[in-house]
Amino acid sequence: HLAWSFAAWVHPRSRLATRVCHTNELCVELWVVFFIAGSNSRKAYTGTQSGLLDPALFAEKRAAEERLRKAVAANPKHGMAWSSLGNLYKAKGDNAKAVTAYENATAVIKKDKVLWANLGMAYFRNKDVDKALKALEQAKTLAPNDAEIRANLGTIKRQKGDLPGAIADLE
Repeated sequence: HLAWSFAAWVHPRSRLATRVCHTNELCVELWVVFFIAGSNSRKAYTGTQSGLLDPALFAEKRAAEERLRKAVAANPKHGMAWSSLGNLYKAKGDNAKAVTAYENATAVIKKDKVLWANLGMAYFRNKDVDKALKALEQAKTLAPNDAEIRANLGTIKRQKGDLPGAIADLE
């Protein structure tokens, strides 16, 4: 029986420190930098700001990614580590890896609307509209009044040609 613990706290410089511990072994400390998703998310991952590369920030994100990969290798059922890895891949622009990470996260943490929404949008960015809709519908089941989930569903349904479905979700 493996005993794992998970703790997180907000770092004063807007980083989330995550400590993943296995009984009687050293803890792995993960520093995950959070960014607002958007058009500049790839720049945020690579550490660029106004076209300038911040080598320290870039190295920190690479180290976080490596630590997260080690954490999920050590414990494939660590849903939060999979989720954080998915967030890093999304920010990096690697949608295929983000999908895999979010699929692994939702396999472990089944009732988290954010994970399902992230998975749905990762599928959408990978042009897998049907899977995107299924994942977003699962997110909507968990949070029926979440405006962002409903807006994403409505937008995708409208693009797919399902106008009545889009209207229902956007109302």
